Parts: sequence; C-alpha cells; structure tokens
Amino acid sequence: MTNEQLSASLSYLGDELLAECGARRQRPKRSWRTALIKAACIALVLFSGIYVAGRFDYSLGAGCASSPGTIADGRYYYHVRHSGVWCYDPAMGTSERVLSTFWYDGYAVNGYGIYYLRGETLYVQVHETGERIKLYTAPQDCTRLFFSLLGDGRIDVRLRFNSYTIHQDKVPTDTEPNVPPRSYNDTIVWSEYLLDGRTGELLEVRQEYASSGAGFEQFYENTHLTFGGYEFTLVPSGQRADGVALYRLLRDGEDVTPEGTLFDQGFFVLRGGQYALVECVRGEKLTHNMLCLGADGSVTTLRCPNTRSYVAAADGFVFYDQYEWQLAEQRYVGVGCHDIATGEEWLLTVDRTDLTRELYDYTTDGAYLYACAPWSSAHTVWRLVSDEDGRPAALEYVDTVDPARH
Repeated sequence: MTNEQLSASLSYLGDELLAECGARRQRPKRSWRTALIKAACIALVLFSGIYVAGRFDYSLGAGCASSPGTIADGRYYYHVRHSGVWCYDPAMGTSERVLSTFWYDGYAVNGYGIYYLRGETLYVQVHETGERIKLYTAPQDCTRLFFSLLGDGRIDVRLRFNSYTIHQDKVPTDTEPNVPPRSYNDTIVWSEYLLDGRTGELLEVRQEYASSGAGFEQFYENTHLTFGGYEFTLVPSGQRADGVALYRLLRDGEDVTPEGTLFDQGFFVLRGGQYALVECVRGEKLTHNMLCLGADGSVTTLRCPNTRSYVAAADGFVFYDQYEWQLAEQRYVGVGCHDIATGEEWLLTVDRTDLTRELYDYTTDGAYLYACAPWSSAHTVWRLVSDEDGRPAALEYVDTVDPARH
C-alpha cells in the first residue's frame, strides 16, 4: 500500500474514533522510575523514624532501665532513658536535665564538665558556664570513637578502624638491599591519643594505626591510674601458661604489688573517685581478687569470698553487697562496710526495708549513697549515718529520683 492509498483510507475513519486513538496514545505509561521514587520515599520515612527513635533511646533490643551515675562536686549525674543526662543536687533536693538525649551518644562527667560524643565528635559542656566546646573530631574513615576521662584531667581518645590497609616497610639488609614495602589488610586497627580535657589539644600520640594482630599495645587507661598526687602503672611481668601477658603494679615507679598478686588483663576499674576498685588475680591458681587503690597512695587487698560483691568506696571505707547461701541460691542480706585501715567489717542498718531491692548497684561520696536496679527506672538517694566513732553505721532514706516524674 502506497502512502497515498494509506492517507485515503484514513479519511474514511470518523473524527471521534481518531480522537479516541490520539487520547490513548497520550496516556502516560507507568514507569519503573515512579515506583523507585515511591520506594525511596518510604525507605526515607522509615529510616528517619528509626533514627529519631534511636536518638531518644528507643531501640529494638532490650536494655537495663538504669545504671549508677557519677558524683562530681557533690552532685549526682545520671542517665534517664528517652530523656538525657540529669543532675540531682542533694543540698536542694532537686533534679534538672543538663543534656538532652538527642545530643549525645555516650557521656562521662568530672568536676569540669560533661563530656559527650555525638557521632564521631567529642564535646564538653562546662558546668560553670554551660558552654559547649568541640574538642575532637575523628577522621572520616574512623569506624568508632571511644574516650575515657583520666584522673589528671586528660582524655584518652581511641579510634577504631575496620578493614584498614597497613603499609609496612622492611629494613634493607646486605642480602636484600632493595626490599619493596608491603601492604596487608587488617580487620581491626586502633589509634590512641591523649588530649587536654579543656582545650582538646593533642598532648601525646600513644599509637597510630596499630594492628590488633601485631604492634598493638595496651590502651593507656588499662595501664595507668592517677589518684591525688600518685600515678599507678602496670608493667609487664611474664606470661601465663596460655600466653596471656601478666603485669605488676607500680606506684610512682615503686613496685607495690601485693605478694602473690598479678594482673592478667590490665586495670579493670569498678569505680573511680577517691578510690579505685580493681580486679586482679592471685596465686598460682589465678583466682580473681580485688585491690583498693587510694588517692592517698594506699594499696589494700580485699578478701573476695563468693558471698560478697564489692561495689564502691569513699572516705576510708569500702561498701559491698553481702549474700548468704540458701539451699542452691544466694540470698541478699544487705550492705556491708569494710574499714580500710583496720580491716573490720559490719552490716549497715537500713531504715526502709521495702526499698532494699533498689540497692542492687550504687556509688557514694561518703556523704550520700545513690542506688539503682536494672529492673527499675528510679534512683534512690540515701544518707550515710555515722556512729559515735565516725564510722558509717546506717543508711537513711532521703529521696527517690524517678524519671517517670520528669
């Protein structure tokens, strides 16, 4: 059929039929791009919801409702899920929120301020002025940033890198004068720096891109503790039969390791403050033991029967949970007190027996004891009452700081 014959044939079609055909040709087709855009929008909404929920402590996994806070300058700083960091002033009997949950991913407190992470950046919020200062930002290839506050005001910053490429230069020798550098990938690589706690100034490079498999050293906080004018350090002292490194304890360079005591994993500090309760091992059987290191330079060995759990220390006394065996289970008895100077021990009386279950974990400054339990969101405040000899004798209930009221 020629073009002329085709044109003539179309002239016999009605105008309505031609118009309908034209409309059908112009009808938009569904595109895969449209479906992709809709899916992207849905994913964005879901991601945003999960992110915001995570910023307010809502997660898919289970977690403890509360954990002991930190005492700084007589005030108690503690975390409230879905809210942030709160501060309780025992002199006023009041609490206030000092840092919103949305703004931090981890925090620590000392007398100068509240140190917190937001993403891979470290900030400090100064107590006196409320000013927020950026101290350090990790490089983009850093997988995770960790930090610890040291007793002398410095900050121990640790950077973790995953799947990092390490370049290693071999030293030329007479037999191999031209040895090319080699590279290899390591699953985990660490860098560690010591910073000024007020300005963020770099004070010392401890290690950079150290492979967890070779070249890595113990983190500074695991081998150094500063209390008062004393510096406690751990130094290598051979190995266990299974190859694990062992350490001895020095105080300002002097060996003060109690006889038969060694450390097999660096310092593990249970509580800081005036004293540090640190785990160690004792004897050839390598049974776990506990040392109490003081700001006055004291080193005290604590007995560790299986009916006791040391929790906190202040003003010359160590406080512990006392249990007794009842058939095949341990039954909680109460809070015990150990006199560091004399070794004497006794149980504290409690004026609110209905709240003893909330004394699951606690911290103290010698004047007040702040307690919490993982199954509860509340923190209880107790006053330490002394006897005529100045020794803690009782716990007097003061207040319950319940996040539900906030």
